[in-house]
Amino acid sequence: KRGFFYADDATQLTSAWGDVFDLPSGADDEITGRFTIGRTLYVSTKYKIFRVSYLGGNPDWSYQEVKQWGYVPRTIKKITLKSGESGGGEVVIGMDWSRRIRIFDGVDDLIISDSVEDDNGMANFALEKVSFAGSGLLVSHAVVDSEEQEYRLNVALGPSSTQANQAIVLNGRNLAWYAYENQQFNCMAMAESAGRSYLLAADRSGRVHILNSGNRDVTVAIDDLYESPFIYQDVPAVVQKSHKIDLYFRSTSSGTLYFQDRADLSSVWSSVLSRQELVSTGSSVALKRSIDIPSTHEIYQFRMHSSSSTAEPWTLTRADYFFKGMGIGRGN
Repeated sequence: KRGFFYADDATQLTSAWGDVFDLPSGADDEITGRFTIGRTLYVSTKYKIFRVSYLGGNPDWSYQEVKQWGYVPRTIKKITLKSGESGGGEVVIGMDWSRRIRIFDGVDDLIISDSVEDDNGMANFALEKVSFAGSGLLVSHAVVDSEEQEYRLNVALGPSSTQANQAIVLNGRNLAWYAYENQQFNCMAMAESAGRSYLLAADRSGRVHILNSGNRDVTVAIDDLYESPFIYQDVPAVVQKSHKIDLYFRSTSSGTLYFQDRADLSSVWSSVLSRQELVSTGSSVALKRSIDIPSTHEIYQFRMHSSSSTAEPWTLTRADYFFKGMGIGRGN
């Protein structure tokens, strides 16, 4: 399972490929993938990554162990990330066997999944919910959407799951994570036609879907939902009086948008839905809506959703939060 077979260039079509060497590792290790960075070949096993090089047409091979971890099969992809803590440029990305997502540039690696690993009790997705038992890791698979520059990883959440059912997406342009529920896809691929690229996915029934193609599933509207991060000034312990939120939408946004919020670490969203009517207009660069929000002594959070009944979905481009600080506890 760790055998590396090779043959001379001139005899590769007729050779029995009898030349082989064994990548050194544990008895239960096996090759899980390979990739190139520049002109260098790398081979991933469950537990290690090797740099493999050769010299000549009848090659003299050498290998060097470079990492003490390895990628899960079908999760290894290349993506271009913007400059930041993760370095930037083209890197290899994938999930390792400890359920963490790593990037690797040929020399250094970095774990980038800290914010989506642990279950915070409020989001359905967490990498720690991917089961080590059975085929929980082996059914995971990924693709890079070259149109959106996103790494999309489908995983099986839950100990009894044997098929991929959730997705986590990394946007390479702003390094943001977001999750998709009910992703019953067994495989994905980028396809090209008429000068355009499309992200396709096949579900368990054999149907093939074009993803990111609009806000309808055939004729059924797809419900939108956006939940903001927790909002507070400096630290949650700061006592503050909230005044309002100014929301800015793309000028082409339209339809009815519903707004809810919660404060002071409450797990219950307000029962009152604030309706915000959005009317697209060509006379302004953005649509603005101001919403009064309740006073809070801890944190604040809001969410917006709609039924996606319009052809042009809403797009939130900016949110400004106005607070009046009231002091901070002693010793902070």
